[in-house]
Amino acid sequence: MSVVLVINSGSSSLKYSLIDMEHERPLGEGLIDRIGQDVSSISHTVRRVADGEPAPTVLDATRKSERTIADHDEAFAVMLEQFDAYGPILAEHHPVAVGHRVVHGGARFFAPTLVTDAVEQSIGELEVLAPLHNPANLAGIRAARAKFPGVPHIVVFDTAFHQTLAPARTRTRSMRRSRPSIGCAGMASMARVTNMSVKKPQPFSVATSARSVSWSFTLATVPRSPRSTVAAR
Repeated sequence: MSVVLVINSGSSSLKYSLIDMEHERPLGEGLIDRIGQDVSSISHTVRRVADGEPAPTVLDATRKSERTIADHDEAFAVMLEQFDAYGPILAEHHPVAVGHRVVHGGARFFAPTLVTDAVEQSIGELEVLAPLHNPANLAGIRAARAKFPGVPHIVVFDTAFHQTLAPARTRTRSMRRSRPSIGCAGMASMARVTNMSVKKPQPFSVATSARSVSWSFTLATVPRSPRSTVAAR
């Protein structure tokens, strides 16, 4: 069985899923939330699969607990504890690859990318564009590479989807000038586009169509930072 561990190390949470790639189903998944607060919550679900069954059964088991978790390094260690205590045992389901989500890739990254030391450095340099998220994303990557050094780590960027837009569509106008802007929440947008394409079997185009126009909105709060104007070169 080939399994992949997927990690979403967010600003105040750590989401994870161990996926059986042969049957495209989760074997175990969880959420560690409110990292860095007085009390953090832990939810770990084991997907029980009967022999020969292509999908999880009703025997899924979710265990919840609370404790103080100071940072993302500790959260990653707690994730490993959950797998060891409740399964699936990672020693028996060792990941052949680890996937990561990073919010901002600037203009440097526009496709799934193999993580190297140089890529790590670039993600750190781009934290000025996503100061709440990129540092947390990077903490998860570093912890996972230390735990699973012998497998490829692949990172996908939220901003990559929007790099497929024409340059004119990536510019925002202010009172003084037009400036380039790279949108976030790209993976959610791509999922919506994919779902719409599946439900409506006609070619999807970003361009406006007289026959069908779809809008996708994602709301987010972005803190102002004096360094956020640094160009993402």
